[in-house]
Amino acid sequence: MKVKQTQHIKSELASLQNLINRLYVDEPKPSLNNLEDASSIVLVKDEKELLGFVALYKTVKGFLTLGNYQCVNNVQVAELLFNKVKAISQAKACQKLLGPINGNTWHNYRFSTKNVAPFFLEHHHKKYYVQQWQAAGFKTYAKYFTFQETLKAYKPNPQNFNWLNDKPNLKLRQFNIHDAENDLTLLHQFCCEAFAENLLYTPISESKFKALYQPILPYLKNDLIDLVIERKNNKESIVGFLFAFQDLYNPTQIIAKTIARKSGDSYKGMAHFLTERLHLKASNKGCEKLLHAYLEGSNKSVKLSQQFGGEIFQQHELLYLNL
Repeated sequence: MKVKQTQHIKSELASLQNLINRLYVDEPKPSLNNLEDASSIVLVKDEKELLGFVALYKTVKGFLTLGNYQCVNNVQVAELLFNKVKAISQAKACQKLLGPINGNTWHNYRFSTKNVAPFFLEHHHKKYYVQQWQAAGFKTYAKYFTFQETLKAYKPNPQNFNWLNDKPNLKLRQFNIHDAENDLTLLHQFCCEAFAENLLYTPISESKFKALYQPILPYLKNDLIDLVIERKNNKESIVGFLFAFQDLYNPTQIIAKTIARKSGDSYKGMAHFLTERLHLKASNKGCEKLLHAYLEGSNKSVKLSQQFGGEIFQQHELLYLNL
């Protein structure tokens, strides 16, 4: 077996995809995600075929970031990959590694650690990847949780529905899937401000932000995406939203991917309002389960999900290594 680093990523795309096809035969296949931002890739090959690869990205908060990891279930192959990555990082005078993260947190990142079926748009990977990274010395940097609620026992709370009644400057409307450009522009402006303090946040251009959503627009339903709009000085802006979609792997389940609001006392209670609305809509659709996906361990949304009866369905981890 041979290991090498190359910056000519496009020339390797066919072999990268071939490995993915071989690894994921009867299960959802992960996509090659944000390779255009990778500086190089490290590959392990035998005489005939590719056995493993990992993409190297820019440094984020002092960490050299690693993503798009794929590897056969072979200890030696994984060891060759990580030994090469460690040598590259030390040559750059970078003593910290972080992953899996495909360049930044706008793209796929984290491993899922519980042995349960994947949900739609979850970053799918081989379960043994966590063990391969841990064998190379990686430890937990951050934990995230996906909670699942059973809707059978759901009882509406009228107090939550009344939140908007005394707020004349705010209005609620659904995301316009058929004319998404304008709403994506508003969402980009809001997210760049609302998420600025998030762990490992990096700015994103409007064009790249919109490119993230374009591929999934055909799978979205506007009645599952609520926007709270504030009008000031004849200008509208988003001050909160809830982004949810149906689980195409399990149509009786709704996935709440993101819920966020602008900071400030004027907007307190909005999360309960939006979440209550989603519960009612999911229940009226005949759905049995509701997932709250990818909640960071210290996030207030964890407590919110638990208040609605959520239990841990999946756990996710971001890993780091000090060299």
